[in-house]
Amino acid sequence: MIGEEATPVVSSTQQVGKKITGTILDETGLPIIGANVVEKGTTNGTITDMDGKFSINVSSGDAILVVSYIGYIEQQLSVNKQKDWSLVLKEDLQNLDEVVVVGYGTQRKGNIATAVTTIKSEILQNRPVQTVGEALQGQVPGLNVTGKGAPGESPSLQLRGSSVLNANNSSEPLVLVDGVPADFNFLNPEDIESINVLKDAASAAIYGSRAANGVLLITTKRGKEGKPTFRYNGSVGVNTPMHMPKSLSSAQYARIMNEAADNMDQDPIYTADQIAGYEKGGDPRFPNTDWLDLALQNSVTTRHGIEASGGTEKVKYLVSAGVDHQTGIFPQTQQNVFNVRSSTDVQISRKLDISFDMRYQLRDMEALGNQQDIYKQIIGADPTMLAYNPDGSYAYNAGFFTNPLVALYEGGQKFTNRHEASGLFKLNYEIIEGLTFTGIANVKYTFKGEESQGRKTSYYNWFTQEIVEKGQNTFSDRRDQTAYYNLQALLNYKKSFGIHNLDILAGYQQENETSDWLKGARSGYPTDLIWELNPGPKDNWSNDGNGEHWALASFIGRINYDYDNKYILSLSMRSDASSRFAKGSRWSTFPSVAAAWRISQEPFMESTHNWLDDLKIRASWGQTGNANGLGLYPSYTLVSTGGLILNNTYQQIAQLKTIGNEELTWEHSDMFNVGVDAKFLNSRLSFTGEYYVKNTKDILLAVPVPLEYGFGNPNMNIGQVRNKGWEISLGWSDQINDFGYSISANLSDNRNEVIDLGDTGPWKGSNTYTEVGLPFNSIYGYESMGLFQSDQEVANAPFQNSKTAAGDIRYKDQNGDNKIDANDRIVLGDPNPHFLYGLNLSFNYKNFDLGMFFQGIGEKDRIVMDNFVRPLNDATIFEHQLDYWTPQNTDAKYPRILNKDDGSHNYETSDYWMINAGYLRMKNLTLGYTIPRKILSSTGFNRVRIYFTANNLFTISDFVPGMDPEASSAWAYPFARTYSFGLNVQF
Repeated sequence: MIGEEATPVVSSTQQVGKKITGTILDETGLPIIGANVVEKGTTNGTITDMDGKFSINVSSGDAILVVSYIGYIEQQLSVNKQKDWSLVLKEDLQNLDEVVVVGYGTQRKGNIATAVTTIKSEILQNRPVQTVGEALQGQVPGLNVTGKGAPGESPSLQLRGSSVLNANNSSEPLVLVDGVPADFNFLNPEDIESINVLKDAASAAIYGSRAANGVLLITTKRGKEGKPTFRYNGSVGVNTPMHMPKSLSSAQYARIMNEAADNMDQDPIYTADQIAGYEKGGDPRFPNTDWLDLALQNSVTTRHGIEASGGTEKVKYLVSAGVDHQTGIFPQTQQNVFNVRSSTDVQISRKLDISFDMRYQLRDMEALGNQQDIYKQIIGADPTMLAYNPDGSYAYNAGFFTNPLVALYEGGQKFTNRHEASGLFKLNYEIIEGLTFTGIANVKYTFKGEESQGRKTSYYNWFTQEIVEKGQNTFSDRRDQTAYYNLQALLNYKKSFGIHNLDILAGYQQENETSDWLKGARSGYPTDLIWELNPGPKDNWSNDGNGEHWALASFIGRINYDYDNKYILSLSMRSDASSRFAKGSRWSTFPSVAAAWRISQEPFMESTHNWLDDLKIRASWGQTGNANGLGLYPSYTLVSTGGLILNNTYQQIAQLKTIGNEELTWEHSDMFNVGVDAKFLNSRLSFTGEYYVKNTKDILLAVPVPLEYGFGNPNMNIGQVRNKGWEISLGWSDQINDFGYSISANLSDNRNEVIDLGDTGPWKGSNTYTEVGLPFNSIYGYESMGLFQSDQEVANAPFQNSKTAAGDIRYKDQNGDNKIDANDRIVLGDPNPHFLYGLNLSFNYKNFDLGMFFQGIGEKDRIVMDNFVRPLNDATIFEHQLDYWTPQNTDAKYPRILNKDDGSHNYETSDYWMINAGYLRMKNLTLGYTIPRKILSSTGFNRVRIYFTANNLFTISDFVPGMDPEASSAWAYPFARTYSFGLNVQF
């Protein structure tokens, strides 16, 4: 940006019409050291100093200065007679010379032959999200991020589909922070420099046995040469519940309950006088309670971060601290996260440099004792139930729920605190020119304490003057501790021989982790004032504990070669040995090969250079591994111990628990990937396309055995799954005088297919079906044919149920036996998401900036029969459920109204309840203003920016009212909309 209002400012004066001085800074206000300032058309030039300043004598007042620096967009300035300039070099996100972090090293962006997506720090900052994973939603083609609503809950991540045949096994990608495994969700977003997503097996194979689901490489910020710089970033916001259903009045509810009883020829539940009482109100005997309104609240989220960085040519440093605080929309739920981090880089000599990183994180969480059950009670409690007595005490209601507010406010809490401390030491030594040895040592200790307090609750029955007590005081205390060690020794040789460029890596890595836990529990405490184990009764107690250990050893190798930056070849290999397997099966090797051709560099493409900047086609194949679902000791025969009473004496016993299988080995995933990268019109327009096929084989499946075997079904490596899909990304950015804008979009799809079940299939669940040729856990149920419109239709149709009548769901007789039973079920849909997309829009004019981000899913089949769909199923009824069938409303959305015990036949798994969970969400809106530097010149601040941001602003979806499309069920913790104001300061 050029102009007086731009920030940061270049202070420039013209002396005798020829001498120009100024300062070059980046978008954050930091000086750019070593930027080139050249008079156009000449060899006259200079570079900026430690403070980003320069001085140059130009030939005349008509001269043009060209300012450039690697990784930033070049700018040209006309000297003229202007005395004061405003200049900021903007980062070039499409720069082919940019260095991108890949496995155990870096590569030039233009020479990458694999599928890697880079997310810059700007995407993560200044957004009111509680986890880093949530900020990635919609940003990476092929990455499906499913959010969670509760404070402290991490989103689930899935890259290029799921390759499991067991829903309990993880399909999460491997996450590494600065080269070592870590949980990145609760890092301070201000500490992150970039996130590189390794999507194909060729890029991820160097991580071997844990890279089957892809890899996320997190690179944190480091100090830069220059004077000390201090930053503060802070925001304060309000969270409001989203997608809340509208409740009915107690009189409406009473009439509907009578209608449901009448539909089954039963007596009315409420009399006319009672309904009149509910209509009139003002009497505790006839309440009108909106339970959601009483239970949910607006909450607060705050984030504060400080950073200090700087250094000399020899020593560079960065120290940061951050505090995140978020309260939940349920009372007594919150999370506090405290992060402290430091990094130091020391250049000891020309050949030797070392670095030290230290990080500490504390997560302090409060949750309800049984959060999901409490919410289930809240949305199930009907409006005729009394919440508070006239004196303000908790009311007692005879029945199943009693009073959910008591469980919410008085039922107890779970307190969790998690401490994590890690240290990372790195040494680089140049043995000879081009050959560098790198040694890395990482240690990480984690301690987690969890206390659960359950309280005896009491209610006051206003009408009988009776105090009712339920439950008892219970307490449990669990302590977990984990120690993780990671050692790496790497040799890297980089050398250019004319137009031949070679990069060779070889190394060894070993990891091991030891963990143990101890838990004690007591119940029947006489008071809820002391929560410790020792005061608890000794006649109702339990103690448990366990310990585990695993280790992994690996050899690593990679060769990158390019000819004239035109023909690119990459070969990699990793051999892993795991303690999980028997000695003869521990080792497995995971190879990969990738090649790319930059066609735009060919002589025959010269005629396109006025509009085509770069065109590269890529192809890769690689193999990765997985050991999810194995446990830590699958190859060992395990013995469990216990006790029993024999002859009135307690005797310890030992028995076989599982029989080890020494032939078990890794699951293997082979992936073939082709891609194209193109840049046009001075890199203003960019395009990336990918197509892949991923075959996962040797998946562990439980095989049937005779009952006499006695140890459950053993696992064997016999399953196979295929995922294939495509991804496209398109971007445009431009600067027109003081106005800059950029648009980027991505779209992806993945198709999952079971290839082999090893003669164990098909697998039929209550609502799932898995068979060769279908997606894993396909939706399975009845095909519906609308609603019966008359009792005559019921009589003429195949028999369904003795309770079936007009207004009920009509199911299709698939096998023609004139009855509806389990044999009529068919595959109804695919539970996997399809057509994931994201859209980023950003605009800036002088000191104003505006950003909008949209994301969503095009299609996802879901069966929903929860409380927001099925009324009166241990639940109330909401406004959107009033469109039920009656003789006067035959074109209804819902079947006739029935009570829980009478209506179950309408809520079998069927396509009547299958809905598209696709959605479009405005995920983020940010409006910011940067105060002009000339105003700040006397304050000592380099940069001050204020902004407003909103998260989850609106959602367009045909999903169930009252539920978010991402929610796992009606009683999952509700999602929130967040409005925040923030401040960025630098000095």
